[in-house]
Amino acid sequence: MKVVVVGGAGYLGRPLVRLLRGHADTVSASQRQGEGVDQQIDIRRPEEIYRLLARVRPDVVVVTAYMLERATSADPIRAVETNILGMTNVFQAAADLGLGRVVFASSGAVHGSSADFQAQALDELAPCRPTTLYGKMKVFNESMAEHYNAHFGTDIVSYRISGPYGRSKSYERFGGEIPYDTVVAAARDKDRIVLPWSADAQFRFIHVEDAAAVNEVFEKLMGPDVEPRKKFIQAHAKSVRNLDI
Repeated sequence: MKVVVVGGAGYLGRPLVRLLRGHADTVSASQRQGEGVDQQIDIRRPEEIYRLLARVRPDVVVVTAYMLERATSADPIRAVETNILGMTNVFQAAADLGLGRVVFASSGAVHGSSADFQAQALDELAPCRPTTLYGKMKVFNESMAEHYNAHFGTDIVSYRISGPYGRSKSYERFGGEIPYDTVVAAARDKDRIVLPWSADAQFRFIHVEDAAAVNEVFEKLMGPDVEPRKKFIQAHAKSVRNLDI
């Protein structure tokens, strides 16, 4: 199976590429050079997306490239170019080239602020009430995916991640969720650290490696190769507790 990861040098893209290369012919593409990047592209430029996808002809395109919440708020024009036009460029190229299958990372931000629902359980059918520009752009991406699936014969799916943590996610850059690895290391080494949160702060514990692994499961279950799907189902069928068909 051939996979192209657009955003392969990013926070989520890097661990995903490492996982995929264990079982798939994976091309990592990113705007900047980084670990394991095979080709530099700018998703704001449709011709670069077309050239890459036409050359590789992947079975699955994965998009993790995105401007995050702070950057989106600070530079909305660039955010529209990247998060809206850039994502749509990938959808259109996949449709035009007959690739069809695209997986992209959405966000729990589509549901709005956690203060609005507190302990309420949410699923993919819960109403979307985003409160940030970033969340509203994710909702638009999901709507565009539905449009392409309905009118262009594509098979575009998203999965929503909320606040993943892990190595290289700094408080200064991302605002509010420094790596929990730092806290664990401080406890191990008996170091004293000052955390930039109040005692009432609530957090989600989703490690970036686990978020990447979810994407890898999508590749296995949605890829064209039957054998990986069969092995995955056989290995995990007995552990299923809630099955939604």
